[in-house]
Amino acid sequence: MSQLTGLSYVVKVGGSVLEHPGRVKGLCRVLAEVARLKPLLIVPGGGEVADVVRRLYAGYGLSEDAAHFMAVLAMDLNAILLSDVNNSFRLVRDVEEAVKTALEGLVPVLAAVSYTHLTLP
Repeated sequence: MSQLTGLSYVVKVGGSVLEHPGRVKGLCRVLAEVARLKPLLIVPGGGEVADVVRRLYAGYGLSEDAAHFMAVLAMDLNAILLSDVNNSFRLVRDVEEAVKTALEGLVPVLAAVSYTHLTLP
């Protein structure tokens, strides 16, 4: 049985969408409405913060491990942003917590560092 049992959809909110606050707020309202009918999990992209990580990676010659960890942290920053934009959204750390949150009628937003169990490089 899949860990995602209880969730109908996984929605990736790309980082480029996050550059437009009005669009984000509208998208969050729509996703909250959809989630009332079909429980879903939101996974944010890294957006502008991930772009900064890419520049730092190239400019400083960072290791792959450090750059990857930083990029996942960028996703988490956006997860915090999304979970704060709409009262129906809740930050979650794993799929089990996501399913529980969805069953409570809320929209889970995944914090990727916790889920991936990454450790500092």
